[in-house]
Amino acid sequence: MYKVFVTARVLKKEDEVFDILRANGCEIVPNPCYGRALSEEELIENLILGMEKINANILSHLDSLKVISRFGVGYDNVDIVAAAEKGVAVTNVPGQNSESVAELAIALMLSISRKLHNGYDMVKDGGWGIINGNELKDKTLGIMGLGRIGRSVALKAKAFNMNVIAYDRSPDKKADFLKANNIEVVSKEELLKRADYVSLHMPGGDGLKNFIGADELAMMKPTAYLINTARGMLVDEDALYTCMSEKRIAGAALDDLASLPLQKDNKLLTLDNVIITPHMGANTFEANQRTKMMVIENLLAGLTGKYNENVVNMSLLKK
Repeated sequence: MYKVFVTARVLKKEDEVFDILRANGCEIVPNPCYGRALSEEELIENLILGMEKINANILSHLDSLKVISRFGVGYDNVDIVAAAEKGVAVTNVPGQNSESVAELAIALMLSISRKLHNGYDMVKDGGWGIINGNELKDKTLGIMGLGRIGRSVALKAKAFNMNVIAYDRSPDKKADFLKANNIEVVSKEELLKRADYVSLHMPGGDGLKNFIGADELAMMKPTAYLINTARGMLVDEDALYTCMSEKRIAGAALDDLASLPLQKDNKLLTLDNVIITPHMGANTFEANQRTKMMVIENLLAGLTGKYNENVVNMSLLKK
């Protein structure tokens, strides 16, 4: 019998997908601290991994570990090299939450443009006045990263009659999509200078820390908005605070922060032209259901040695 240790905070102590695992000869060890991330000492046995970081030290103590099944797309919180050295497959769930994140990106664009947070604060304080915002129509959206989410955002933006330009590190692989949807590929610098909205859809890691820093923010229009539904580490928060406090761009909407856990004295919280949400882009009922099923499929494939295209460290395992 395989033992499956569940750390993902979105999987309750008793979830319907556990029946699938039990039917395949698995014993479920639920998260003993449901609702929070586990410490290094608590991360043992086989894992359905949430936001916990799995480093080489943890992996060195897990001789019976066979597979780490990530409950999400990103896997920068797992040392995939150390995992491969232990013969451990690391899997993710590509595409299962793309629509949810893309919809939130559009929602944040609308919210920050129309200043919905300012309107709500006014009404909550007993006010009832005029708040002017901006339309998305005829504006230029610059998409940084044309993965599944970036491409979905592009299509949704087209429905708002936005002009879409894009920066991608491997645009040749998306040539058909770009041509079919009349999307121009530009350099990072040109995108920042031309876009009315800059929407980040880059992965974490790979030297992308502070991908948007003081120099990049200085290139943006004073009327432009920054939208980040990807990783908080992509944005230099100190540089963003300085830029925003001096009103050098119009606003920012962020679904993740680099400086977590969130501190009440975070300077960004003092600004009235910023919306911050708790990394909720993937959190819809539909996405969670799709993700649960793929997580279980990935786990069972790893335990039984079947081929799985969702293994992110396959090339390292082959070596």
